[in-house]
Amino acid sequence: MKLVRNLMVLFLVGGLVCGLVALAAGNAKAKQAPKEAGHKAKVGGEPKEVKQPGVELYWLRCPLGQRWTGSSCKGDAWGMDWHKAKNACPSGYRLPTKHEFMSLLSGCDADVRGGKSGYCNNCAKSKKCRSMFGKDESWYWSSSSDAADSSYAWLVNFYPGYVYLDDKDYDHHVRCVRGGP
Repeated sequence: MKLVRNLMVLFLVGGLVCGLVALAAGNAKAKQAPKEAGHKAKVGGEPKEVKQPGVELYWLRCPLGQRWTGSSCKGDAWGMDWHKAKNACPSGYRLPTKHEFMSLLSGCDADVRGGKSGYCNNCAKSKKCRSMFGKDESWYWSSSSDAADSSYAWLVNFYPGYVYLDDKDYDHHVRCVRGGP
């Protein structure tokens, strides 16, 4: 089943990004999150968050593992499996839902709107996402599990705008969000 899904990704993407293949196969080279039990990310630097236009959602400006320098995110974003990602956000923040990512990227195709894998605008082409995160091109876990198979969860790749299901044991990056104000 995993092989079939990964082959479908290769077919759909058409080889545009070699790194996409590695990520879809679960071979991401993301820096691992610290192994301490109960690790929670700390929020530091100002401004630590950015408000999503049109909704009361506040996103941490940088993925977990990176720090805000005042003009950009620096350092290596942490890669972690979904189970760790669910509990990695700092106090008051949480993993975004699939629908929150969809609203950030906008322009989602009928497949995504219908609950299947598919495409939205990429971050660079989405006015909301670009204004908040520039040309971010990473994969991010959502908090949304697959209704048909609880070993899978939804994630979003900001580069092609791909919304996809992946095995919860694979490592991907984490963005955190909170409701506001």
